Amino acid sequence: MQLLLLSEPNQPAARLQTSLRSRSESVHEFPWPQADDGTEWPATEAAILCGRDDRVVACVATTRARIGKAALVVVAPLSHAGRLAALEHGADDCLPDDVHGQQLHQRLLALQAVSPTALHDGHCVVGDLRVGLSSVDVWRDGRHLNLGVREYQLLRLLALNADRTISRGELVERVWGTEADPNDNVLDVYVHRLRGKMDKPFPKPLIQTVRGIGYRLADD
Repeated sequence: MQLLLLSEPNQPAARLQTSLRSRSESVHEFPWPQADDGTEWPATEAAILCGRDDRVVACVATTRARIGKAALVVVAPLSHAGRLAALEHGADDCLPDDVHGQQLHQRLLALQAVSPTALHDGHCVVGDLRVGLSSVDVWRDGRHLNLGVREYQLLRLLALNADRTISRGELVERVWGTEADPNDNVLDVYVHRLRGKMDKPFPKPLIQTVRGIGYRLADD
């Protein structure tokens, strides 16, 4: 896998670079992108944006614009607000700064497995559903859906993993953060809201409950 490792200026991510290289990855490291930065990046399949706090979020949109459809993972000790902002501006996932190299590697492989044929003009397409990857821009059967930020983040995660069952624990952690309780009913509440907006008004439901495990989004 061709990787870009974008680290905080003057703070090289040596630990992550060593871990990724040990897995035979091709890793090119650059400092955080700046708005007027003319540095050319090599073609990449995924980018890792590393930082020590929420300041890294300001670079997410710029990075997304430069890498196009490649996977983008933020590795930083983000606050809950920072995590939501990073996802809203184009990150595919946010992981803590002490993430184990193997876990990061597996996450990158999972993101890379998203079929490019399902991505069109910055949207993830599942049946007649189109979910914007970098903004709250959701359409179904030509009708624009008005979603809240967390409804959108939940739907975006399901759409990027279409046809794959995602456990309750993974959904809660990646949308609400590691401090959230997967046994709380917040996930069920938001799935109910999503179904009311994007399934009930249409003849074919897309959100499926996999009992005892979690949920999946599928057009079957």
